Amino acid sequence: MAPNYWESSRFVDQLGGSWDQHEKRAFNYIDSVKELDKQLARVRTSPSKILHDGKNVTIFVDMSCFSPEEIEIIVYGNRLTVRATSTVQLDEKHSVDKVFMRKFVLASEILLESITTDLNRLCMLTIKATRV
Repeated sequence: MAPNYWESSRFVDQLGGSWDQHEKRAFNYIDSVKELDKQLARVRTSPSKILHDGKNVTIFVDMSCFSPEEIEIIVYGNRLTVRATSTVQLDEKHSVDKVFMRKFVLASEILLESITTDLNRLCMLTIKATRV
């Protein structure tokens, strides 16, 4: 007969230790993951700002949840992608990956070689490009 894992005492017996130990460990993970969700929600819901000023185009993206070395800007054809990945250690055995991606389609008159990026001390990413 297969074990009944819905019976909590049997499940804990299978894991070893007491139920309180497993409940506390799970609670710590939940708090950490909820905090990561709050950080990413702030970045997800803060819209990118795009300014058109004659021949110049400026894009602002909030990257405050990531360090500069975790941010990658990819230009492929007329597409610009801002991608960031970070691994957060919950403890010595468990980790969570944070991933952010925002894609932009560039106008055909944008000079790709004119694209520049800057990340200020508040981690606001500024991308500038010039039109033909």
